[in-house]
Amino acid sequence: MVTSQPKTHADESLLRLNQEAFEVGAEMQMAMLEASSRWATEIASFMARRAQATARDVARMATAATPREVVGAQFDRMNTMVRDYTDETGRLLEIASQSAHEGAAGVRSAWLDEDREPH
Repeated sequence: MVTSQPKTHADESLLRLNQEAFEVGAEMQMAMLEASSRWATEIASFMARRAQATARDVARMATAATPREVVGAQFDRMNTMVRDYTDETGRLLEIASQSAHEGAAGVRSAWLDEDREPH
């Protein structure tokens, strides 16, 4: 027959700590899932915009009347691509920064009180 012993203060503290750690972990996982979703949405949107731009660029090159027009279209395409990829990098870095901040906020709210002192 198994008998249970009365819970001690240490047992209660450990259970509370485990519960808090679980809640922080769950909050951090939710932040990561939300960030992954924002990344996936942003990347899909970027890919669609680039596909449309590629179609326009190919059409422009196909209708060029002179080699100079083809080279001009290619030059414009490269400049636009550099600008688009640079802008996209900035958007993805912003999402990463926001996600890190949100994850850290969950840890801070669970483990630090309003005076920023550990529990």
